[in-house]
Amino acid sequence: MKLRLIMLAMAAIWCTAPGQGQAQETCNVGIWYPYTSSEGVPPISAFNARGLNASFIDGDLTNDALSTYDVLFIGRNGTGNWGGDDVAITDIDALINWVSTGGGIVSESTSPVYESDAEKGEPWSSRISEVLGVTGNQTCCDTGVVDPTITITDSTHPMAQGVAASFTLNGNHAYNTSSAIDTGKNPSAVQVGTTNANPIIASEYGEGHGVYFPAAVGYQGMDWDNNPDYETLFLNGVEYACSGGGRIVINSEPVPTMSATRLALLMVLVLAIGLVFVRRQI
Repeated sequence: MKLRLIMLAMAAIWCTAPGQGQAQETCNVGIWYPYTSSEGVPPISAFNARGLNASFIDGDLTNDALSTYDVLFIGRNGTGNWGGDDVAITDIDALINWVSTGGGIVSESTSPVYESDAEKGEPWSSRISEVLGVTGNQTCCDTGVVDPTITITDSTHPMAQGVAASFTLNGNHAYNTSSAIDTGKNPSAVQVGTTNANPIIASEYGEGHGVYFPAAVGYQGMDWDNNPDYETLFLNGVEYACSGGGRIVINSEPVPTMSATRLALLMVLVLAIGLVFVRRQI
């Protein structure tokens, strides 16, 4: 009788013992000077709803950001002088190396094409273009565009999931009409879709990823509620850039698993049952 009570107690402990937390990956996203305001990216709440921990970066893009974030959005106001934002990428070599070891870059319009080279005499844009596999006019320019058409050309790509095959990007935006995919710079670059005639690009770079959008949205304000497909496409792009698996923050949530203690108790329980069986056979 005592042995049966011990066995029942062990079984109860094993069944009710709390499971150990299992590591779940989340992605930290740094937003660096979209064009022309915070409306150039979806609301922070939209990032959070997708499990993306997004925040804005003020000032220079330093090496501290590389140890803080998994993905960086690099906007026109950072690489150019637009909006009076006289900021810098302090170490472009470190940034490129960060991507190759698992970081991700999302960028827009002329920002990774020529912006810093022409406006600041710095090769940040041309170096980032090698990550993204994009090229374009090296001296000028983007232009205003109203209600451009977004067309998905590769419906199998992760960025295209849940996005309409073709839709209007409502509003007034800045748009790089010279941008083109450049597999000479990055052979992995693929076209996911187009904004009017210019490519939306996804690429791999070492262990990292890059995403390019030819439009810098929100030139005269951006109504994200009126652009649900573009918001989905944009956030899909951020998630794709996250998939390089760079610096990952662990979010430990209780997930039922068998701990070492519970496993040991289970083994004792099985042994006890075996002993009872043997005694009955004698």
